[in-house]
Amino acid sequence: MKTVMEMEKGAVTGMVLKDVPNDIPNLDSCITYALTKLKHLPFKKGRTRATEPLQVIHGDIVGPMPEESIAKKHYALLLVDGYSRASWALFLRYKSDAPVELQKLDQASTEAKRKKYQNRHVRQR
Repeated sequence: MKTVMEMEKGAVTGMVLKDVPNDIPNLDSCITYALTKLKHLPFKKGRTRATEPLQVIHGDIVGPMPEESIAKKHYALLLVDGYSRASWALFLRYKSDAPVELQKLDQASTEAKRKKYQNRHVRQR
């Protein structure tokens, strides 16, 4: 934990420290006082959302789990589509398996988009 004096000098980013009086003795050791004075900065205004499915995917790896699964998996890769909020849980034996699983998901989504385009093209004829 940073001291109040370090926070005031910019050691903590993304937060604003308000109303810190300069005349309190031992201010740098009062953690409770520092935490009560922290205020979050507002979100940036230029944020955009996904405009189509699978344009933006948010993900996280969870684990290692205390007990391995029957399939000997220790980790879970959690994914959420930024457009539809659809979610997936892919179970992994090792953390290093995540890129391979993401490539498989990318290939499946590319194939689905290709089939959708072909079906639309066939219907228009």
